[in-house]
Amino acid sequence: MALTFDDAFASFGEVAAPLLREHGLPATLFVVSDHVGGTNRWGGKADMRVPELPLLDWPALGRLAEQGVTLGGHTRRHPHLTQCTEAQLLDELAGGAERMVAELGRRPVEFAYPYGDVNPAVARATGRVFGRAVTTELRLLGPAEDPLLLPRLDMFYLRQAGALEAYGSARFAGTMWMRAQARRVRAALGTFGGQW
Repeated sequence: MALTFDDAFASFGEVAAPLLREHGLPATLFVVSDHVGGTNRWGGKADMRVPELPLLDWPALGRLAEQGVTLGGHTRRHPHLTQCTEAQLLDELAGGAERMVAELGRRPVEFAYPYGDVNPAVARATGRVFGRAVTTELRLLGPAEDPLLLPRLDMFYLRQAGALEAYGSARFAGTMWMRAQARRVRAALGTFGGQW
C-alpha cells in the first residue's frame, strides 16, 4: 500500500506530513511545478466546485523531501493531457520534471496523471520521462500491472468505520468493482449528456 497526495497543497505540509511522520508512514506528493508557491487555480480558471487553496513553495518541498517524502511529477500546469498536442505533452511532462530537478536537485520517478486523464499516447510519452505513473482508476493493484497505469483508491472510499480493516477482502474488492462500474457509467453518460 502506498499513500499518495496530489497537487502539493500547503495543508499537506501543515497537517498530513507531521501525522505521517509521527506514525512512520511513507508518502508520495505529486507536484504541479509551475504552480508551486501559488494556488490550485489551474490555468487561471476558477472552478466553483473546488475552493482555491494555497500550494507548498519550493523550500517547503525541499524540507519534505529531506524528511523522506517522495516528490513526484504532476505536470507543469495541471492540464487534461489527452487534449494536449505532442509538443504540449512533452513540455508538460519533461518541463515539469526538469523544473523539479532545477529547484530540488532530484529527478522525479513517479508521476500522477492530472484528473486521471490518460490514453495510450499519453502513457507512452509519460514512460519517456517517468518510471511509474498512477491513474485514478478505482481498483486494487494486481500482480502484473503496467507501471505507467497503476490504479489508486481514493481515501474517500475508506472513510467509513471498518472500511480500512476490510481492505483486501473479497467484500472490499467487490465494493470497489461496483463503484468502478458506476464511475464508468457516469463517464459514458457525461460524454453524451453533459456534466453531472
